[in-house]
Amino acid sequence: MFFNRRKKWNGEVAALLPTFDLTIEVVGPMAALEALDLVYPKGFSAQEGALYLAYLSYSTFLKERDARATNLKARIRFAEEDWIEAGRVNPKNVQAWREKAKTWEDAAVCDKSD
Repeated sequence: MFFNRRKKWNGEVAALLPTFDLTIEVVGPMAALEALDLVYPKGFSAQEGALYLAYLSYSTFLKERDARATNLKARIRFAEEDWIEAGRVNPKNVQAWREKAKTWEDAAVCDKSD
């Protein structure tokens, strides 16, 4: 029974990835499963799981200087606001992810100047 709930939740998360113009293939199937293994036990909603994967992808895009980072950030912000308002994500999680993203952005700026 537990595995059926988890499988359903994983499917819900994957179905939300197009919100960010992402797919499981872009995120990486194994990376996605490993990341979701970390957040599922915390009781994250499917929207929080999708945001978590979007933030991980954003980090990767920044590190690789991938032009998709700018679009992804805009999509993340739009979804966050909508999902916070709808009560689908915890604002504390969103704030923590935004702060972490800021550190990635700062590091990316430093890397560009090197």
